[in-house]
Amino acid sequence: MRLAFVSLALALAPRAASEPTLESAQPQETRTHEDPLYGYKLKPPKGWTQIPLQVEERWQTAKYLSERTYFFTERGSWTYEHRPHMLVIAFVEEMTKEKAEVKKTDDATVVFVKNPYKDYKDYLQRTYSEGGFYVAEERESELEGVPVTCLEIKVEKLVRGRPKRISAWIFHAPGVDFAVEFEVLESEYKGLEKTIQSSLRSFRLIPRAGALPGAPAEDDDVGGLNSSGWYWIAKLDLLSPVDRKLKRIELEKRMHAKALAALPSDWTSQKIGRFLVLCHGSDKQARRVVEQAESLMRWLDLSLPFVGPDEYVRSPIVRICKDWEEYRALSQGGEGWGGWGLEIITFDDHGGKIGWQAGWLNRNALHVWFLERDRELYFALPSWLAMGLSQVVENGYVKGSRFEFRDDDWERAALRERVRSGAATRPRDLMRRGNEKTFDDLRQNFGAYHEAGALVRFFVNGPGAKDPKTRDVLPLYLKNLKAVIGEIAAEEKAKEGGEEDEPATEEEEDAWFKKRQNLWKEKEQRVLQDVWERTFRSWTDEQWDAFEKFYFKSVG
Repeated sequence: MRLAFVSLALALAPRAASEPTLESAQPQETRTHEDPLYGYKLKPPKGWTQIPLQVEERWQTAKYLSERTYFFTERGSWTYEHRPHMLVIAFVEEMTKEKAEVKKTDDATVVFVKNPYKDYKDYLQRTYSEGGFYVAEERESELEGVPVTCLEIKVEKLVRGRPKRISAWIFHAPGVDFAVEFEVLESEYKGLEKTIQSSLRSFRLIPRAGALPGAPAEDDDVGGLNSSGWYWIAKLDLLSPVDRKLKRIELEKRMHAKALAALPSDWTSQKIGRFLVLCHGSDKQARRVVEQAESLMRWLDLSLPFVGPDEYVRSPIVRICKDWEEYRALSQGGEGWGGWGLEIITFDDHGGKIGWQAGWLNRNALHVWFLERDRELYFALPSWLAMGLSQVVENGYVKGSRFEFRDDDWERAALRERVRSGAATRPRDLMRRGNEKTFDDLRQNFGAYHEAGALVRFFVNGPGAKDPKTRDVLPLYLKNLKAVIGEIAAEEKAKEGGEEDEPATEEEEDAWFKKRQNLWKEKEQRVLQDVWERTFRSWTDEQWDAFEKFYFKSVG
């Protein structure tokens, strides 16, 4: 969770003659960070480490992390760690005007969700998920002829006793605003104030290498999750299989090149198996991570060969951070989506093959595999199957050349208690339960979560995987799910017939999205029921009763 506060310690009000001003202050001697693409340079604090940016990032342009860890102890309570960071965010004028686009083609409706930030304050509001911050001071000045808005922001509420400060200067350059942000513990601000202000005062505009980066061109962004930004339902899915493969190869090369070009000098890169590995740890750690992810993807290849068999699967990028703070700085607070795109971020938590980071790595590898093989099918997974698959692979590990599964003791204990109390959901009902009911259950307790994991585990590596009647249930269910959503898509296309007018106003866009959401809610029960009936068409009520008795006994 990103916790911070802004220090606007620069008094831009009238000063005494001996007090340094923006113009007269001299930056500290250290290396310079230059960005010819956006046209600026500045000097980060001495000894701070540059953090690479995710290839999907469109707003952040630079990030540095202090090598020193600071501590804050709540009175009579916990001690918390924090490492200050410096962040540069570029708000290009053309990008801040973007909004969702709806385009019609002969084959489908394509929705580009761009969701831009309006300015730095909007960025703060939407990235500080814990809230509780306020602008303590705001001043206007200029540096080297560039107008500057200086903010001092404090984060004091909802942060569990760790008040923070953000010192942020927004430099208003032609066509773009640059926000340079420092996040520190409030208790450490006075000691770091000089260092922070020295870096802020070092900011200068330089000639750009070309035009300002802006919104991706229509013909440049047809890959959904690619190097130009985050998009749902992109045009890549509408291409022919051959053209889609060629485009994916092109996008893969661009993403890898972009990631390598922005890699800090103390990181290493190498291609291991199907992965591009960018590592700030040891070579041993890099190979262990790849072995784990490779083993899981190989198991998916063999277990679900019918999912996107002809699709070209791009080589994922695996970033291995040095420690938790570096991982947190890289994976949070920006626009990148980590493993939801083509990038998996992890670090060595010293948990080995069964640590929580190993489980997170498995979840992300599962996401990447499905997104590359069949994104439509993946997004259509009902809640019980989506949650259950994630939990099952999370507890997997490499053993020799195989991907093995281990039981989840918390899950087993929770389900056993639900069975004893009579609160357990029958599998036939769980499979037909919609998302809304599932999430209502999750808000009350984690019963639905544990039940989904136990049911999928039963089919994948439990007694159900060995029984001739149930060992093929999951593959058959997925095949039927693919068939049903394909039939519904064809029906909707035939029903719509002619061209649909594109939304011209925000109100029309809101109405369009609500209409689509309602359509999906109406279809959800049909999908769940149709897939269930096709998968279990030969099962009688007596067979279901016998199966569920055996199932609850096996997990109890």
